[in-house]
Amino acid sequence: WDLFYLGYSFVNDKHKDINELIYRAGYTYQTHAYMVTQEFAKKISKIENLYSDVVAYDEFLNVIHNQHPREDMKALYGEDLNFSFYAARTILAWQRKVKEGGDSAHDSDL
Repeated sequence: WDLFYLGYSFVNDKHKDINELIYRAGYTYQTHAYMVTQEFAKKISKIENLYSDVVAYDEFLNVIHNQHPREDMKALYGEDLNFSFYAARTILAWQRKVKEGGDSAHDSDL
């Protein structure tokens, strides 16, 4: 794996069950907690237009693991990227409560 989501929201149902604890990630948004490997960092550093073609981070992550639905986004960084993203089936990290600076749509008890 290259990236493992701890806090996220799925946009569609293209995530795949790996086992009772883990999904292979589909299209996600609200990425707010994740782990990456050193290999992920090395792969990212080799993307030639990383700093010239800047997009929102959630969009970028979906592009590099071939889950973005838009063709123009898929073509932005090249199609030969080979990233593997997984996610915990149970959300392990939440966004902040409203009273702590979060928003009401994404409230959490943690």
